[in-house]
Amino acid sequence: MTKKFVEDIERERFVVSIRETKINNDWNFKFVEEKLAVYLQEQYTMSSEEPQTLRDALKMGVWKEHEEAENGVFTQAIMKGTVSRETYRQFLAELREIYMAIEEMAELNKDKSCFGPIYFPTEMNRLKSLEEDLEFFYGPDWHEKVKPMTESAKEYAARIRDIGKRFQL
Repeated sequence: MTKKFVEDIERERFVVSIRETKINNDWNFKFVEEKLAVYLQEQYTMSSEEPQTLRDALKMGVWKEHEEAENGVFTQAIMKGTVSRETYRQFLAELREIYMAIEEMAELNKDKSCFGPIYFPTEMNRLKSLEEDLEFFYGPDWHEKVKPMTESAKEYAARIRDIGKRFQL
């Protein structure tokens, strides 16, 4: 059996197990989340194989944090539509600053041998879209209306810039 064939079988088992959770046309989302967590853990923490691609390495390295973020109170409030407009606007403004740092450092390092092969600005950059969202929520003068960033957002953006400048290979 090829590795791809085994992966396809495992994926199908997972899909079937999720389908089994559908009861009376209503999904038991907590059960689906638990199934997904178990599946990811089996796939990425119990595997004795090393990651084959950058994508696999990233998935293995951050799956737990990604799951925690998706299940956090704030993310759940966004998904349910219960977060206030003001809070969401501020969230977008802080994301803009973080993505600005990411995109600046990506541009700075695009010619480096360790980063160049994964530099895809058209597919990855989000700054323009975030600015369009900010204009929608605040109006054309959004730059003047945005509140100052929280300390944690400032620190995060600064850390991204620090790493991008110091660890150029």
